[in-house]
Amino acid sequence: MKCPRCLNEDPRFFYYGSKGWYCRKCVQFKRICVEDERNQMNDVRFPIEGQIQLKYPLTKAQKEIAEKCAEYIDHTNILINAVTGAGKTEMVLNVIEKCLKERKRCCFAIARRQVVLQIRERLALIFPFIKVTAICEGYTQDLVGDILVVTTHQLYRFYKEFDVLILDEPDAFPFKGNETLHGIAKTACKGHILYLTATPDREIIKEVSLSNCIEFKLLKRPHGYPLPIPTVIVAPKFICWIYLICWLLKKRKEKTQVILFVPTIKKMKIAYKMMNKIFKCCALCSKTENKEEVLNQFIQKKTNLCIATTILERGITIEGVDVAIMDADDPIYDEAALIQMIGRVGRSIHHPSGEGLFLCKRTSRNVKACVTRLKEANDAP
Repeated sequence: MKCPRCLNEDPRFFYYGSKGWYCRKCVQFKRICVEDERNQMNDVRFPIEGQIQLKYPLTKAQKEIAEKCAEYIDHTNILINAVTGAGKTEMVLNVIEKCLKERKRCCFAIARRQVVLQIRERLALIFPFIKVTAICEGYTQDLVGDILVVTTHQLYRFYKEFDVLILDEPDAFPFKGNETLHGIAKTACKGHILYLTATPDREIIKEVSLSNCIEFKLLKRPHGYPLPIPTVIVAPKFICWIYLICWLLKKRKEKTQVILFVPTIKKMKIAYKMMNKIFKCCALCSKTENKEEVLNQFIQKKTNLCIATTILERGITIEGVDVAIMDADDPIYDEAALIQMIGRVGRSIHHPSGEGLFLCKRTSRNVKACVTRLKEANDAP
């Protein structure tokens, strides 16, 4: 017995109800019986052509990967393994353009809601001649568009719908290690999947090693500047806080915005209560009710310090920010999370460099691995 939505075959998760057998592993996405026929949407599609609107040209390396992706996507899954800020979104534009011209369905799926809304805005500016629709919490009424940008949770609405599924940051929570979401993504796509990440997990690397997925690497940002290497401070907690405050005072004098990452919501609240007495700051976590408003205020420079959990770990580009991570040695931060957080620094061509600060009570394997990985990328030809 196999679930037609999440592909679960574990008999422990099947239950016989009044309408037949159904899977309890994905029942939160609405009950679906094993015997049910899932229908594809067979809407009539016409070729769409228009001029892509990019404010800057792709680099030679970006262009080569973009062209190869468009060439191979009809035949195999693809992984773009590129450092943070390398322009992964720009490197899939050829694939999206190919889908539009060939009347194929393309979906951009992302684990986190905030990134969905930002990517939708970016694609709408790049493809002004089509309809780009976001589907996520708070945006579920309109499911029709020439390109769909969705959270991975929303893929349950589609069955063998997409010729190309672009999975951005598949190693991010909550998609990483979630067998149900992985199964739903596979049943939503009838063609091939294009993975985008700076920190591929073991599962994707295994797919590459088994030749089930072709990998393209890019270890340089388009502006040519090296990846920021964080300063690592190992000291007792109160020393770390004193060092951080002095560092933030210097940043305020330089008129530089800072994202301060903390490992938990509780610690975020404590940090905000303390820092708000000194700095004009905001706080952001998964439970923040007005997330978009808080983030927009920071982007518009109405606040100079944003204290955040890992909600801002990936996908968000804010020009000119520096990053500090309190308790960088906390077990909640694996190597990938640290790389992604420090990767918020120096992403823009207008602000290609910046500073990062890791504050730890002790050295940790993940902190060391993060610094080593960044240095290796900078040393690569």
